[in-house]
Amino acid sequence: MTKGQIVDAIKNDDACTMADIKKCTAAGNGCGGCVLSTGFIPKVLKQTLESIGKTAFTGISPHFPFTRAELFDIIRVKELKTYEEVAKECARIGKIPDLQNSLVGDEVCKPVVASILSTLWSENPLSNGLKDLQDTNDYVLGNVQRSGQYSVIPRIAGGEITPQEMILMGAVSLKYNLWTKVTGAQRIGLFGANIWQLPDIWEDLTYGRASFQGPKTMVNIETEGMESGQAYGKALRAVKSCVGTSWCRFGQQDAVSMAVKLENRYRGFRAPHKLKMGVSGCMRECAEAQGKDIGLVATVKGYNLYICGNHGTSPKHAVLFKNDLSEEECFMYIDRILMYYTFTAAPLTRTSKWLENMEGGMEHLNDVVVNDSLGLCEEFNRRWDEHVLRYECEWKKVVDTPELRKKFRQFVNVPDKKHGDLEWETVRKQKKIQLEDLPTVIGPAKITKEKADDSWIWTDVGAAEDFPQNGGGAVKISQSELAVYHSSATGKWYATQNSCPHKQLQVLNRGFLGMHGAIPKVACPIHKNTYNLDTGKGISNPGLNLATFEVKDENGRVCVRVPPNDVLDKLLGREFPDGNSGCGGTCGDGDKSLEW
Repeated sequence: MTKGQIVDAIKNDDACTMADIKKCTAAGNGCGGCVLSTGFIPKVLKQTLESIGKTAFTGISPHFPFTRAELFDIIRVKELKTYEEVAKECARIGKIPDLQNSLVGDEVCKPVVASILSTLWSENPLSNGLKDLQDTNDYVLGNVQRSGQYSVIPRIAGGEITPQEMILMGAVSLKYNLWTKVTGAQRIGLFGANIWQLPDIWEDLTYGRASFQGPKTMVNIETEGMESGQAYGKALRAVKSCVGTSWCRFGQQDAVSMAVKLENRYRGFRAPHKLKMGVSGCMRECAEAQGKDIGLVATVKGYNLYICGNHGTSPKHAVLFKNDLSEEECFMYIDRILMYYTFTAAPLTRTSKWLENMEGGMEHLNDVVVNDSLGLCEEFNRRWDEHVLRYECEWKKVVDTPELRKKFRQFVNVPDKKHGDLEWETVRKQKKIQLEDLPTVIGPAKITKEKADDSWIWTDVGAAEDFPQNGGGAVKISQSELAVYHSSATGKWYATQNSCPHKQLQVLNRGFLGMHGAIPKVACPIHKNTYNLDTGKGISNPGLNLATFEVKDENGRVCVRVPPNDVLDKLLGREFPDGNSGCGGTCGDGDKSLEW
C-alpha cells in the first residue's frame, strides 16, 4: 500500500474510519502494524480528514463512540461483566442498521472489551462468554507459530530457575519432542506443540511431574509445578535481571530477589499491550532495564526507577522517574503508573507511546501518581492488592477443568490427532519445522456447494453444543479436514475447507469470526487473510478462495453435505506428515533399555 492509495480512499471513497479503510484497501493485511492506533495509517487518516474539514472518529470501532479509556471507565463504574452488557450500555444504538448483528461480528472491539473485562474482573480468557472475544493467541492460551503449532513458555520469575525445573522442562521437551530455546526474555521456550497436546503438556508442567525413557536418557522427575508465563497475552511477559549481589562483585542490590517480587506481583495482569520489566544490580545495567516498560537500576541507597521504554519496532529509551527509591516506594509507584496506563491508554499502545502522547507528559504523570491530583491512587493501590489475591495460573485452571480441556480437541467428530502440517527436519542438535512453507494455492476453489449433485451425502459431524457459539471447529471426514462454523451474527452455520490457501495450514477453524459489512467472514489466525464464509471467496485477497459446503442443524446434530470420500480426498485430503510425532533425541522403535 502507498500513502496515496490511503489518501484517495479517504477523499474519494468517504473512508472515515480504520474499518472503512480496511474495506476499501488492502491495509492491515500484512503484519497489521500500520493500522494499530500507534501506526502510520491512523495518522494519515487524521491528517487527511482535517485537511478536508472533517474530524476523525475517536471511538475504538464504528460501533462504540468511546475511546478505550472512556470505555474502561464505563465498564469499571457500572461493573459490567459481559460483552452483552457492554454492548447494551455503550453501543451506538439507533446509528447502525442491524446493530446487534454488527456487534457480534466486530473483530475490532471484541478483543478490546475482552482485555478490559480480564483486567477488571480476572476471568479466565477461555471462560464461556469470553473465549469467542479472544483473538488468535488468547483464544488457545498459546502463541501460534509459523507451522500452526504453538509455543509453551512457563514463567521463570526473574530468570531464576532451579535444577529441578530445568530437568522438568527437559523431560517435557523429550516426551513431546519439542524444539527448545532460551528466549529473548530470559525464559525457556518449547516450540512445536500441537493444539491437542497443550493440556497434557501443561498438566506435566503445572503439577511438576514428567517421565521419559530413551536409549541413552531416562528421566522421572517430581518437583514443584511451574505456571504459565503468559507469553501469549497482552500482559507482563518477563522481568529480566542480572545476578546482582547474589554473585556479582559490583552488585549494589539483590536484583534477582527484586525481579522475582516484581514478577509475582504483576503476573497475569491484562494491559493495553505487553509489558516487560528489568532489574539491574548496578549502573553497569546488564539487565538493560532502561529499555523496558518498567526498569529498576540499583544504587547504594535503593533503586532508580525508569519508565516507559521499550525495544521492538520503535525503540525508546526509558525515562528516569525517581531516584534512590526503597522497595516499598518502587512498588507503590509502579502500581500507580501501570494502573493509570491501563485506565487511559489506547488499544495496543505501548507505555512509551502512551507517555509520548500524554497531555502534560511526565509532569502530569508525576501529579497523578505522586501528588494524587486525580484522587485515584487509593483505587490504584486497592485494585493491585485485589489482583494479587485473585491471581491464578490460567493453564492450571484449564488442566483442572474438563470443560475447558475439551476445547483443545483436534477434531470435534473423531478422536484422531495430528502433528502439524509442515515436515520436521534435524537442524544442529534438534528437530524443528522445515524452513520452507507450503506453496500458496491461487485461483478458484477446488469444489463448492453449488457443484453438489445426487452423489453428495449429509454427514453427521457432531453435536451442535460441541461447536463454539461464535467460532469454528475442525472435523475430519475420511482424510480431509473441514472447518465448521456457527456465526452468532447471522445465526447460520457454515463449512469450508480447513486449509488456508495462503500457506496451506489447517487452521481456519481457529480463525476469528467477524462481519465485512453484511458478509460473514473468517480471518485466518496465521496471517489474517479473510474469507467470505458463505461463498468462500477471498476478501482481503481475491486470489485466495475456499471450498464451501452446506451445513444444517438437525435436532441438535450438525450435518455437512459432502461428496463421496474418494472425491473429497482427491480434492482436499492430505496425509498427515510425521511432524514431531516421534519421541525425542535418538529414540527409535527398537530396544529402549538404558544400555550404552
